[in-house]
Amino acid sequence: MLSALPPTGWESRYPRAWAGALVLLALLAAATTVVVALGSGDPSGRLPLGAAAVALAELFRSALLAGAGLLSASWQGLGMAIWEALGGSKLSFALFAVLVLGVDLLFLRFLSRSWRAEPTGSPSAERSGRSRERG
Repeated sequence: MLSALPPTGWESRYPRAWAGALVLLALLAAATTVVVALGSGDPSGRLPLGAAAVALAELFRSALLAGAGLLSASWQGLGMAIWEALGGSKLSFALFAVLVLGVDLLFLRFLSRSWRAEPTGSPSAERSGRSRERG
């Protein structure tokens, strides 16, 4: 079923294709540093690029820490909600864990079956010379 879906645009890109985005991010960071330095209003006329760069790095650091904290709080909140939904019993939590693992294994079984068995009549099966006897 998944093989019938059309490929998305980002799937075909290699990691080096993302280099343009990283270069653009670096250019924007440099431009922001210069704008902050020029707008600081230092009466001596020298540009405090170092201070602006440190401020920009602190901004990125605080954004990263805020995102990590939000992610951690979300997972802890989800765990507490599941724990309360199961009544706080360790036995019901263990049964829920077994159920989740069972669903995961079932999904992996169906997924591996679709990888092993290519549909007959597919272009790759016809190119490799596979017959329709496979089933």
